Amino acid sequence: DVKNGGQKRRRYQYYHNYKNAIWIVTIKWWTIIAWIFPLFFHFKLVLLIFNKILKSLQGETPKRYVAYVYQRLAILDYQKTNNFKTYFDYNFKAAKILEEIKDSSNLMSVYQNIGIGLARQLRYYEAKTYYSKVQRYAKTHHNSDLYLSSSMAISDCFSNSKKTDTALVILLELEENFPKDLELYNLGTLYSNIGNTYYNVALDGKNARINYLKVV
Repeated sequence: DVKNGGQKRRRYQYYHNYKNAIWIVTIKWWTIIAWIFPLFFHFKLVLLIFNKILKSLQGETPKRYVAYVYQRLAILDYQKTNNFKTYFDYNFKAAKILEEIKDSSNLMSVYQNIGIGLARQLRYYEAKTYYSKVQRYAKTHHNSDLYLSSSMAISDCFSNSKKTDTALVILLELEENFPKDLELYNLGTLYSNIGNTYYNVALDGKNARINYLKVV
């Protein structure tokens, strides 16, 4: 009986592993088709399939694909409707799944998307919070590209909040400690940002002087 029980458990496990593999391959192909032909209904269909089969699947991989589909839906829906509510809803659903399965790498991509959405709504303080999470992760995991992009995004938040001095300090520190493993065009992008920020600092100073003279 013990032997038969062990065989049944193994057959049950093989069955679920096989079923998982079939569904994962199916979803991969749907994702590829939807990527090549970016029509909104393709992603909705992928999401519908996932929602129906998720409970019967085992392991972290299916959930990771659900999070990916939520990310794609967020971008496509925003492109079609400019609706920030659904954009944030989908991204937060993706973030929740990735937090549960501790997929930090893909979670940072979602945090960046949330930061972009908040910045577009001029909610720079909240955007900076998410960009800072990405920056800390990038620094800890020595991801130079991610560290550069998140640092410049934080600088943009300060600059757009009329805190151009702080924005400039961030960029100059980034220049001083520029990651050696990045391509030169990344350094060019950084110098372009520094130049624009210097201009904004001067402009803010000029406007401040004008306002002062008006008061006087």
